[in-house]
Amino acid sequence: MHRKGLFILALMLIGMVVLANAARQALSQQPLLRSTQVNFEQSFTLGGPLQEDLVAVAETVHLPADSRVTGNVAVIADVAQIDGPIDGDLTVMANELTLGPDAQVNGNATLLVDQAAIDGAVAGTLHFRGDQITLDSDAHVSGDIFACADTLDDQRAESPRIRPCDESNLWSSTQTLSNVTNPNFVLPLLNVTVSGAAIAILCSALGSLALSGLSILAVVLFPRQISHIEEAIRTGPRSLGGTGLMILALAAGVTFALIAAVVALPPLGLVLVPVYLLAALLFFGMTLAGWITVTLVIGDYLLHRVSLTVLPPLVIAAVGNISLLLAWNLLALTTWTRTFGIFVLILLGAVGLGATFVTRLGTRPMHRSYLVQG
Repeated sequence: MHRKGLFILALMLIGMVVLANAARQALSQQPLLRSTQVNFEQSFTLGGPLQEDLVAVAETVHLPADSRVTGNVAVIADVAQIDGPIDGDLTVMANELTLGPDAQVNGNATLLVDQAAIDGAVAGTLHFRGDQITLDSDAHVSGDIFACADTLDDQRAESPRIRPCDESNLWSSTQTLSNVTNPNFVLPLLNVTVSGAAIAILCSALGSLALSGLSILAVVLFPRQISHIEEAIRTGPRSLGGTGLMILALAAGVTFALIAAVVALPPLGLVLVPVYLLAALLFFGMTLAGWITVTLVIGDYLLHRVSLTVLPPLVIAAVGNISLLLAWNLLALTTWTRTFGIFVLILLGAVGLGATFVTRLGTRPMHRSYLVQG
Protein backbone atom coordinates (compact mmCIF):
# COMPACT_ATOMS: atom_id res chain seq x y z
CA MET A 1 0.00 0.00 0.00
CA HIS A 2 2.87 2.34 0.85
CA ARG A 3 4.59 1.71 -2.45
CA LYS A 4 1.38 2.24 -4.40
CA GLY A 5 0.63 5.51 -2.63
CA LEU A 6 4.19 6.73 -3.11
CA PHE A 7 4.07 5.88 -6.81
CA ILE A 8 0.79 7.77 -7.25
CA LEU A 9 2.16 10.78 -5.36
CA ALA A 10 5.31 10.85 -7.50
CA LEU A 11 3.27 10.74 -10.72
CA MET A 12 1.03 13.56 -9.49
CA LEU A 13 3.99 15.76 -8.55
CA ILE A 14 5.80 15.17 -11.84
CA GLY A 15 2.64 15.80 -13.84
CA MET A 16 1.84 19.02 -12.00
CA VAL A 17 5.40 20.32 -12.48
CA VAL A 18 5.15 19.64 -16.22
CA LEU A 19 1.73 21.31 -16.44
CA ALA A 20 2.93 24.33 -14.46
CA ASN A 21 5.92 24.83 -16.73
CA ALA A 22 3.75 24.38 -19.82
CA ALA A 23 1.25 26.94 -18.55
CA ARG A 24 3.96 29.44 -17.71
CA GLN A 25 5.50 28.94 -21.13
CA ALA A 26 2.14 29.43 -22.86
CA LEU A 27 1.49 32.65 -20.94
CA SER A 28 4.89 34.08 -21.69
CA GLN A 29 4.52 33.07 -25.37
CA GLN A 30 8.21 32.32 -25.65
CA PRO A 31 9.28 29.13 -27.42
CA LEU A 32 11.66 26.83 -25.56
CA LEU A 33 13.72 26.31 -28.69
CA ARG A 34 14.31 28.90 -31.38
CA SER A 35 16.54 28.32 -34.35
CA THR A 36 19.41 30.74 -34.84
CA GLN A 37 22.17 30.81 -37.41
CA VAL A 38 25.45 31.76 -35.75
CA ASN A 39 28.46 32.65 -37.91
CA PHE A 40 32.05 33.30 -36.84
CA GLU A 41 34.07 34.13 -39.94
CA GLN A 42 36.68 36.58 -41.16
CA SER A 43 34.27 37.86 -43.79
CA PHE A 44 30.56 37.02 -43.88
CA THR A 45 28.07 37.57 -46.70
CA LEU A 46 24.51 36.30 -46.48
CA GLY A 47 23.74 34.36 -49.63
CA GLY A 48 19.96 34.54 -49.90
CA PRO A 49 16.81 34.50 -47.72
CA LEU A 50 17.11 33.23 -44.14
CA GLN A 51 14.10 31.88 -42.24
CA GLU A 52 15.56 32.33 -38.74
CA ASP A 53 17.50 34.72 -36.53
CA LEU A 54 21.00 35.68 -37.57
CA VAL A 55 24.10 36.34 -35.48
CA ALA A 56 27.21 37.35 -37.44
CA VAL A 57 30.63 37.98 -35.90
CA ALA A 58 33.29 38.88 -38.48
CA GLU A 59 35.63 41.62 -39.64
CA THR A 60 33.25 42.51 -42.50
CA VAL A 61 29.56 41.63 -42.64
CA HIS A 62 27.38 42.15 -45.71
CA LEU A 63 23.66 41.52 -46.12
CA PRO A 64 23.03 41.99 -49.88
CA ALA A 65 19.87 43.44 -51.40
CA ASP A 66 18.68 39.99 -52.54
CA SER A 67 18.87 38.60 -48.99
CA ARG A 68 16.05 38.69 -46.45
CA VAL A 69 16.09 37.75 -42.76
CA THR A 70 12.72 36.88 -41.25
CA GLY A 71 13.97 37.12 -37.68
CA ASN A 72 16.25 39.37 -35.66
CA VAL A 73 19.78 40.26 -36.74
CA ALA A 74 22.77 40.89 -34.48
CA VAL A 75 26.09 41.95 -36.00
CA ILE A 76 29.51 42.39 -34.39
CA ALA A 77 32.04 43.56 -36.97
CA ASP A 78 34.60 46.11 -38.00
CA VAL A 79 32.66 47.11 -41.12
CA ALA A 80 28.98 46.25 -41.65
CA GLN A 81 26.94 46.78 -44.84
CA ILE A 82 23.16 46.20 -44.63
CA ASP A 83 21.35 46.30 -47.99
CA GLY A 84 18.57 43.72 -47.60
CA PRO A 85 15.28 43.70 -45.66
CA ILE A 86 15.09 42.50 -42.04
CA ASP A 87 11.71 41.53 -40.60
CA GLY A 88 12.81 41.77 -36.96
CA ASP A 89 15.12 43.99 -34.91
CA LEU A 90 18.64 44.99 -35.91
CA THR A 91 21.50 45.29 -33.43
CA VAL A 92 24.95 46.35 -34.67
CA MET A 93 28.23 46.80 -32.83
CA ALA A 94 30.85 48.00 -35.34
CA ASN A 95 33.31 50.70 -36.27
CA GLU A 96 31.52 51.52 -39.54
CA LEU A 97 27.95 50.80 -40.63
CA THR A 98 26.12 51.55 -43.86
CA LEU A 99 22.37 51.04 -44.09
CA GLY A 100 21.84 51.06 -47.86
CA PRO A 101 18.86 52.50 -49.78
CA ASP A 102 17.30 49.04 -50.22
CA ALA A 103 17.60 48.17 -46.54
CA GLN A 104 14.31 47.88 -44.65
CA VAL A 105 14.31 47.16 -40.90
CA ASN A 106 10.76 46.32 -39.86
CA GLY A 107 11.61 46.40 -36.15
CA ASN A 108 13.81 48.57 -33.97
CA ALA A 109 17.43 49.40 -34.77
CA THR A 110 20.08 49.68 -32.04
CA LEU A 111 23.41 50.91 -33.40
CA LEU A 112 26.52 51.01 -31.22
CA VAL A 113 28.74 52.28 -34.01
CA ASP A 114 31.56 54.80 -34.35
CA GLN A 115 30.43 55.97 -37.82
CA ALA A 116 27.03 55.22 -39.36
CA ALA A 117 25.45 56.21 -42.67
CA ILE A 118 21.68 55.66 -42.84
CA ASP A 119 20.07 55.67 -46.29
CA GLY A 120 17.39 52.99 -45.78
CA ALA A 121 14.20 52.68 -43.75
CA VAL A 122 13.58 51.76 -40.11
CA ALA A 123 9.98 51.03 -39.16
CA GLY A 124 10.58 51.15 -35.42
CA THR A 125 12.73 53.20 -33.08
CA LEU A 126 16.33 54.06 -33.90
CA HIS A 127 18.87 54.21 -31.08
CA PHE A 128 22.36 55.37 -31.95
CA ARG A 129 25.45 55.71 -29.80
CA GLY A 130 28.76 56.62 -31.40
CA ASP A 131 30.92 59.34 -32.86
CA GLN A 132 29.16 60.25 -36.12
CA ILE A 133 25.80 59.49 -37.74
CA THR A 134 24.63 60.63 -41.16
CA LEU A 135 20.98 60.48 -42.16
CA ASP A 136 20.84 60.74 -45.97
CA SER A 137 18.05 62.58 -47.76
CA ASP A 138 16.19 59.34 -48.57
CA ALA A 139 16.47 57.87 -45.06
CA HIS A 140 13.16 57.17 -43.37
CA VAL A 141 12.61 56.36 -39.70
CA SER A 142 9.01 55.84 -38.63
CA GLY A 143 9.67 55.75 -34.91
CA ASP A 144 11.58 58.01 -32.58
CA ILE A 145 15.29 58.68 -33.02
CA PHE A 146 17.55 58.81 -29.97
CA ALA A 147 21.05 59.89 -30.98
CA CYS A 148 24.12 60.04 -28.75
CA ALA A 149 26.67 61.33 -31.27
CA ASP A 150 29.46 63.87 -31.37
CA THR A 151 28.55 64.72 -34.98
CA LEU A 152 25.00 64.52 -36.35
CA ASP A 153 24.35 65.19 -40.06
CA ASP A 154 20.63 65.08 -40.90
CA GLN A 155 20.12 65.66 -44.65
CA ARG A 156 16.39 64.87 -44.77
CA ALA A 157 14.09 67.59 -46.09
CA GLU A 158 11.39 66.94 -43.52
CA SER A 159 13.17 65.63 -40.48
CA PRO A 160 11.28 65.01 -37.23
CA ARG A 161 12.96 66.16 -34.08
CA ILE A 162 15.86 63.94 -33.03
CA ARG A 163 15.79 63.36 -29.31
CA PRO A 164 19.07 63.61 -27.44
CA CYS A 165 20.30 60.57 -25.62
CA ASP A 166 19.82 60.57 -21.86
CA GLU A 167 20.08 58.02 -19.09
CA SER A 168 16.35 57.27 -19.16
CA ASN A 169 16.70 55.78 -22.63
CA LEU A 170 19.80 53.66 -22.03
CA TRP A 171 17.76 50.65 -20.99
CA SER A 172 15.38 50.77 -23.95
CA SER A 173 18.23 51.40 -26.38
CA THR A 174 19.96 48.15 -25.44
CA GLN A 175 16.93 45.87 -25.25
CA THR A 176 17.59 44.20 -28.61
CA LEU A 177 20.98 43.00 -27.37
CA SER A 178 19.02 40.50 -25.28
CA ASN A 179 18.19 38.67 -28.51
CA VAL A 180 21.82 37.53 -28.60
CA THR A 181 23.03 37.32 -25.01
CA ASN A 182 19.98 37.16 -22.78
CA PRO A 183 17.89 35.20 -22.09
CA ASN A 184 18.96 32.68 -24.75
CA PHE A 185 21.83 30.21 -24.81
CA VAL A 186 23.12 28.90 -28.14
CA LEU A 187 23.83 25.20 -28.64
CA PRO A 188 26.31 25.33 -31.55
CA LEU A 189 26.23 21.62 -32.41
CA LEU A 190 22.44 21.60 -32.68
CA ASN A 191 22.27 25.11 -34.18
CA VAL A 192 19.36 26.04 -31.89
CA THR A 193 18.87 28.58 -29.13
CA VAL A 194 17.56 27.49 -25.76
CA SER A 195 15.44 30.22 -24.23
CA GLY A 196 15.75 31.55 -20.71
CA ALA A 197 12.60 29.70 -19.64
CA ALA A 198 14.15 26.33 -20.47
CA ILE A 199 17.36 27.30 -18.66
CA ALA A 200 15.35 28.40 -15.64
CA ILE A 201 13.47 25.08 -15.56
CA LEU A 202 16.71 23.12 -15.81
CA CYS A 203 18.39 25.17 -13.09
CA SER A 204 15.35 24.75 -10.83
CA ALA A 205 15.39 21.00 -11.29
CA LEU A 206 19.15 20.74 -10.67
CA GLY A 207 18.85 22.96 -7.62
CA SER A 208 16.08 20.77 -6.26
CA LEU A 209 18.23 17.67 -6.73
CA ALA A 210 21.20 19.37 -5.06
CA LEU A 211 19.10 20.34 -2.04
CA SER A 212 17.77 16.81 -1.83
CA GLY A 213 21.33 15.47 -1.74
CA LEU A 214 22.34 17.99 0.93
CA SER A 215 19.28 17.04 2.97
CA ILE A 216 20.27 13.38 2.89
CA LEU A 217 23.85 14.18 3.91
CA ALA A 218 22.64 16.40 6.73
CA VAL A 219 20.36 13.68 8.11
CA VAL A 220 23.07 11.04 7.86
CA LEU A 221 25.95 13.13 9.26
CA PHE A 222 24.08 15.29 11.79
CA PRO A 223 20.92 13.39 12.78
CA ARG A 224 20.73 14.83 16.30
CA GLN A 225 21.21 18.45 15.18
CA ILE A 226 18.63 18.16 12.40
CA SER A 227 16.23 16.56 14.88
CA HIS A 228 16.57 19.52 17.24
CA ILE A 229 16.00 22.04 14.45
CA GLU A 230 12.99 20.05 13.20
CA GLU A 231 11.52 19.93 16.71
CA ALA A 232 11.86 23.70 16.98
CA ILE A 233 10.14 24.26 13.62
CA ARG A 234 7.22 22.02 14.57
CA THR A 235 6.87 23.65 18.01
CA GLY A 236 6.68 27.35 17.16
CA PRO A 237 6.99 28.30 13.49
CA ARG A 238 5.41 31.75 13.95
CA SER A 239 7.77 32.96 16.65
CA LEU A 240 10.73 31.43 14.82
CA GLY A 241 9.70 33.25 11.65
CA GLY A 242 9.81 36.56 13.51
CA THR A 243 13.21 35.68 14.93
CA GLY A 244 14.51 34.77 11.47
CA LEU A 245 13.23 38.03 9.96
CA MET A 246 14.96 40.02 12.70
CA ILE A 247 18.20 38.16 11.98
CA LEU A 248 17.85 38.96 8.27
CA ALA A 249 17.24 42.64 9.08
CA LEU A 250 20.27 42.62 11.39
CA ALA A 251 22.43 41.04 8.68
CA ALA A 252 21.34 43.69 6.16
CA GLY A 253 22.01 46.48 8.67
CA VAL A 254 25.46 45.14 9.52
CA THR A 255 26.30 44.88 5.80
CA PHE A 256 25.33 48.49 5.09
CA ALA A 257 27.14 49.68 8.22
CA LEU A 258 30.29 47.84 7.14
CA ILE A 259 30.15 49.39 3.67
CA ALA A 260 29.70 52.87 5.14
CA ALA A 261 32.54 52.37 7.62
CA VAL A 262 34.96 51.09 5.00
CA VAL A 263 34.09 53.94 2.62
CA ALA A 264 34.55 56.55 5.36
CA LEU A 265 37.70 55.00 6.81
CA PRO A 266 39.31 52.41 4.46
CA PRO A 267 41.90 51.11 7.00
CA LEU A 268 39.03 49.68 9.03
CA GLY A 269 38.49 47.19 6.23
CA LEU A 270 41.64 45.32 7.22
CA VAL A 271 40.01 44.43 10.53
CA LEU A 272 36.29 44.44 9.80
CA VAL A 273 36.19 42.59 6.46
CA PRO A 274 37.76 39.31 7.75
CA VAL A 275 35.41 39.34 10.74
CA TYR A 276 32.47 40.03 8.44
CA LEU A 277 33.42 37.15 6.13
CA LEU A 278 33.55 34.71 9.07
CA ALA A 279 30.15 35.95 10.25
CA ALA A 280 28.77 35.67 6.71
CA LEU A 281 30.01 32.07 6.50
CA LEU A 282 28.26 31.25 9.77
CA PHE A 283 25.10 32.99 8.57
CA PHE A 284 25.15 31.01 5.32
CA GLY A 285 25.55 27.73 7.22
CA MET A 286 22.63 28.58 9.51
CA THR A 287 20.44 29.54 6.56
CA LEU A 288 21.29 26.35 4.64
CA ALA A 289 20.71 24.10 7.65
CA GLY A 290 17.39 25.77 8.35
CA TRP A 291 16.21 25.51 4.75
CA ILE A 292 17.19 21.83 4.53
CA THR A 293 15.18 21.12 7.67
CA VAL A 294 12.18 23.07 6.32
CA THR A 295 12.16 20.91 3.16
CA LEU A 296 12.30 17.76 5.30
CA VAL A 297 9.37 18.96 7.41
CA ILE A 298 7.32 19.80 4.30
CA GLY A 299 8.09 16.43 2.72
CA ASP A 300 7.22 14.56 5.92
CA TYR A 301 3.95 16.49 6.23
CA LEU A 302 2.89 15.70 2.67
CA LEU A 303 3.75 12.03 3.03
CA HIS A 304 1.71 11.81 6.22
CA ARG A 305 -1.24 13.31 4.34
CA VAL A 306 -1.24 10.29 2.02
CA SER A 307 -0.75 7.81 4.89
CA LEU A 308 2.93 7.16 4.14
CA THR A 309 4.66 7.23 7.51
CA VAL A 310 7.85 5.17 7.44
CA LEU A 311 10.02 6.27 4.56
CA PRO A 312 13.78 6.95 4.19
CA PRO A 313 15.13 10.51 4.28
CA LEU A 314 15.89 10.26 0.55
CA VAL A 315 12.18 10.09 -0.29
CA ILE A 316 11.19 12.73 2.29
CA ALA A 317 13.79 15.20 1.05
CA ALA A 318 12.89 14.59 -2.61
CA VAL A 319 9.16 15.08 -1.95
CA GLY A 320 9.80 18.31 -0.01
CA ASN A 321 12.06 19.83 -2.63
CA ILE A 322 9.88 18.78 -5.58
CA SER A 323 6.83 20.22 -3.83
CA LEU A 324 8.55 23.57 -3.35
CA LEU A 325 9.68 23.48 -6.98
CA LEU A 326 6.10 22.81 -8.06
CA ALA A 327 4.76 25.63 -5.88
CA TRP A 328 7.31 28.07 -7.28
CA ASN A 329 6.46 27.19 -10.89
CA LEU A 330 2.76 27.71 -10.19
CA LEU A 331 3.34 31.03 -8.45
CA ALA A 332 5.68 32.22 -11.20
CA LEU A 333 2.86 32.33 -13.75
CA THR A 334 2.21 36.05 -13.23
CA THR A 335 4.06 39.01 -11.75
CA TRP A 336 1.79 39.31 -8.73
CA THR A 337 1.88 35.65 -7.83
CA ARG A 338 5.64 35.60 -8.40
CA THR A 339 6.00 38.39 -5.84
CA PHE A 340 3.85 36.43 -3.43
CA GLY A 341 5.99 33.33 -4.06
CA ILE A 342 9.18 35.23 -3.21
CA PHE A 343 7.52 36.45 -0.02
CA VAL A 344 6.55 32.89 0.95
CA LEU A 345 10.08 31.60 0.28
CA ILE A 346 11.52 34.37 2.47
CA LEU A 347 9.12 33.43 5.28
CA LEU A 348 10.01 29.74 5.03
CA GLY A 349 13.70 30.60 5.04
CA ALA A 350 13.16 32.87 8.05
CA VAL A 351 11.46 30.06 9.97
CA GLY A 352 14.38 27.74 9.28
CA LEU A 353 16.91 30.44 10.17
CA GLY A 354 15.11 31.20 13.41
CA ALA A 355 15.01 27.52 14.36
CA THR A 356 18.71 27.14 13.63
CA PHE A 357 19.52 30.21 15.73
CA VAL A 358 17.38 29.16 18.72
CA THR A 359 18.88 25.67 18.77
CA ARG A 360 22.43 26.99 18.20
CA LEU A 361 22.82 25.14 14.89
CA GLY A 362 20.97 22.18 16.35
CA THR A 363 23.44 21.63 19.18
CA ARG A 364 20.74 21.91 21.86
CA PRO A 365 16.99 21.31 21.96
CA MET A 366 14.59 24.22 21.93
CA HIS A 367 13.24 23.35 25.39
CA ARG A 368 16.09 22.54 27.75
CA SER A 369 15.58 20.35 30.79
CA TYR A 370 16.67 21.73 34.16
CA LEU A 371 16.52 18.37 35.97
CA VAL A 372 19.93 17.40 37.30
CA GLN A 373 20.81 13.78 37.65
CA GLY A 374 22.94 12.95 40.68
